[in-house]
Amino acid sequence: MENRSTILVVDDEPANIFLLEGLLSELGYQVQTAMNGPEALQSLEKQLPDAILLDVMMPGMSGLDVLEVLQQKEETREIPVLMVTAKTGPEDVEEALKKGAQDYIKKPVNETELLARLKTALRIKYQADTLRNMLRSKEEFIRIVAHDLRTPLSTISGFAEMILMSISGNEPQSEEIKNYLQIIVETTHNISEYFNKLLSWANLGSRGIELSREEIAISRLLNTTALMFRKKAEEKRQTIQVDIKNEFLLSADITFMSQVLNNLVGNAIKFTPDGGTITVQAMEENGKRYISVRDTGVGMEKVNPEEFFKEEFHKSTRGTRGEKGSGVGLRICKMILDAHGFGITFRSEKGKGTEFIISIE
Repeated sequence: MENRSTILVVDDEPANIFLLEGLLSELGYQVQTAMNGPEALQSLEKQLPDAILLDVMMPGMSGLDVLEVLQQKEETREIPVLMVTAKTGPEDVEEALKKGAQDYIKKPVNETELLARLKTALRIKYQADTLRNMLRSKEEFIRIVAHDLRTPLSTISGFAEMILMSISGNEPQSEEIKNYLQIIVETTHNISEYFNKLLSWANLGSRGIELSREEIAISRLLNTTALMFRKKAEEKRQTIQVDIKNEFLLSADITFMSQVLNNLVGNAIKFTPDGGTITVQAMEENGKRYISVRDTGVGMEKVNPEEFFKEEFHKSTRGTRGEKGSGVGLRICKMILDAHGFGITFRSEKGKGTEFIISIE
C-alpha cells in the first residue's frame, strides 16, 4: 500500500533530487519534485502528496519556513513531513519537531534508514486517515438519527398536548392522567433536545460539548427523573425513592444533566434484582453539593474509579432480567459532567449494591 504513495521531494541540490527520485521511483512510489520552497507550495496546490521529504537549508525560503506554512493550512497540516538536512544538532531537531515535522533524517542520506522512516510515517498517516474516516462516519450516523427521530418525537409530543388540553375535571384519575401526559410531553421534548445537542456535538467534532446552562431546582430535576422510570421500576417490583436532604438550584445544561441521571437510574434498575430499591438523593455538605443514585443491586468487584470511566474498560453487560445495554452510557455521563466541571465517582460492593455520586462545586 505504501509504495503506491505519492512523495514530494524538496531540495535545492539537483544531485539530491536525482538520487531520491530514482530510489523512490524504483520502489514504486509516485514522486513529485521541487527545487525550492515556493515551488513546493505551488506543487501542493495542484496535488497533495502522502508525505514530504523536505530539505532545511534552501535559499530564500527555508524548509522550516515551508513547514510553518504547511501547519497553517488545514488541507496540508496532516501530511507527514520528514526533514532531510545536514543540520542535525539537538537544537535544530527540536525546532523542526516543534514546528510540526514528524521525523528528521541527516545527510548524507542512508537509503535503508530513509526508507524505514518513510514507511513508518506513511503507516501512521494511513492509520490516522482511517480513524478520521471512521469518526466522520459516526458523526454522519448521529446526524441521520437525530434528524430522522425528531419528527416522530414532535408528533408524539403534539398528540399528548392535545389530549392533555382535552381532559377536564379534577377527580384523582384525571389528575393522574394529566401527570402522565405531562411527563410524555416533557420527556419527548428532552429527547428531541438531546438529539439536537448530539447533532451539534457531531458538528463540533473534537472541540467537545457546548453547554446551554440554566438554573433548575434540584427537586424538580430528580422528581422528573424518578417519574420517568416509575413504570419500568414497577415491572421489577422495585421502589424509586427521592430524598432531597437539601434543596438547591443547579446551574447546568438541563437536557444533558437529565441524560446523565437517566443513564444512572436506568442502570440502577437494570442491575437491581426484583424487589430492590433505588434512591436518588440531593444533599449539601461542608459547602459542597452532591447528587447520588444508590441501588441495592448486584454491585461490582473492587474497581479503581479512575480506570472505570476509561473508554476501553466498558463492554455491554446484561441486567438481572437479561436487559441489554450498549456499554457507552457511563462514558457519555463522564464526558457531560467533565464539560460542566462536575465530578463523578462511585462506591460498590459485590452483592450489596452501587452508589454513583456527582459532586457539584
